[in-house]
Amino acid sequence: MTDVAPSFLADAVKATPQTTSEDRLKALRAEVARIRDLQADKGDLEDKLKGVNIAINKAQFTTLPDLFDELGISVIELAPEGNHPGVKAEAKPYYRANIAADWPEEKRAAAFKVLADEGSEDLIKTEVIVQFPRGKLKEAKEFAATAEAVGAVAIVKESVHAQTLQAWLKEQIEKLKKVPNKTTLEALGAAVGRVVNLKPLKETF
Repeated sequence: MTDVAPSFLADAVKATPQTTSEDRLKALRAEVARIRDLQADKGDLEDKLKGVNIAINKAQFTTLPDLFDELGISVIELAPEGNHPGVKAEAKPYYRANIAADWPEEKRAAAFKVLADEGSEDLIKTEVIVQFPRGKLKEAKEFAATAEAVGAVAIVKESVHAQTLQAWLKEQIEKLKKVPNKTTLEALGAAVGRVVNLKPLKETF
């Protein structure tokens, strides 16, 4: 085996410029700098957006509801002003509740017990997850009552959909006039309060 390059390859190497075009190198540097600056701008905008979202959240869930309550009103409208559209701000109750899937099992079990103690155990959805090893498709299809008979592992998992839980919480308070105590709310990952949402006013011509 020879280490001598074929003549056609040697000719191609000779024909290839050995110096990088200064203009192309300058363009490359400029493009890298442009992306660097855009990434910095993106970080600044993300930080600003985060701050804006925090401010909006605080106003909607704390500052505005407190002002509405202080004045004893639930709705206020602002007329259009310059480039800003008219808006209608309305205070309404809000409910949040969620037994998170990533909670520790003991915390989830405590939440389910709270629902059971409240007589609302029917909210809990129970799933049986059965796992079969590879090559056991036939056994999986034939699986019926006993997991151990086919060497499977059955996992019993309980859950409550967040929207279902929130609807239950709303019903407890608004319809049944039962306000859960702090311990119950914490167990269910729940919060109750007021929120003010802004909606654009419909333009009239």
